[in-house]
Amino acid sequence: MAKRLVLGFAAIILAACATVGADDFKKGTLGASLSLAGSSVEKSVQLPAGNVQLVFAIRDYMCRPPNPNTVLRLKLAADQGVVFDTSVHLKDLTWAHAVRSCHAYGYLYDESAGLAKLRFNVPGDMPQAFKLAASIEATAERRGDQVDLWFIYNGRAPTTEMFGTE
Repeated sequence: MAKRLVLGFAAIILAACATVGADDFKKGTLGASLSLAGSSVEKSVQLPAGNVQLVFAIRDYMCRPPNPNTVLRLKLAADQGVVFDTSVHLKDLTWAHAVRSCHAYGYLYDESAGLAKLRFNVPGDMPQAFKLAASIEATAERRGDQVDLWFIYNGRAPTTEMFGTE
């Protein structure tokens, strides 16, 4: 009887740990999707408390790179004020990708400081609303190519959510 109770309790703990572990890898919020051929968006996005970073996901980036001179104009604001208001060239991003994968996500990296940029802290313990405005000027990109703006948490990119499974 005691052995069954211990095994049942262990099964419950393992199931809970598996659930927590799975949730740990869902560490991103899709902020917006923009056509690389030119588009703009303004929307509200809820972000959880903690360390947040904006990254740029592009399918097939490594196999069919877009125009490196493409410029993204970004503004993120909250009730407390503007978090950032900047322009980003694709050529200025550092790109991360899996081995044998065409998909990649880019982020701004300051080599002199050894830190990622477009990073900020959401204070408190509750999600907060932010206003995201993003645009790309028209370029000669192929129709259908897009960049997804993801907010990732604690430096962990949820690549399966970003790109799906290959």
